[in-house]
Amino acid sequence: MRWWNPAIEDACGLAAAVIAVGGGALLDPENRRRLFAAGPVICLRATPAEILRRVGEARDRPLLSGDGTASESERLARIETLLAARAPAYALATHAVDTDGLTPDAVACRVRALVEPPLGGAA
Repeated sequence: MRWWNPAIEDACGLAAAVIAVGGGALLDPENRRRLFAAGPVICLRATPAEILRRVGEARDRPLLSGDGTASESERLARIETLLAARAPAYALATHAVDTDGLTPDAVACRVRALVEPPLGGAA
């Protein structure tokens, strides 16, 4: 069990919560079950190059930087490998939002549009 599993379990018990999990959380079947039971699951997608830009040198991300000496091309290759390995789990998401070139506020607006009922619509 990963350290985040109990946190996901607790968060899934909250009403009307947005639960942001790391990319590996959906790989665990129990996490997936809990998250999908709690509400829609939205995958925030980005290209490998955009992910690399966002994480920078990734010294605090062992899956990308290994011992901290990985080159930019090695980190990019690791991102591509991780995305390919995780693709089946990510494909299960209720919705997906492509985030390349968007500000965090713009991403939040797109997510909100997916989960909130339209104005004047049924709740």
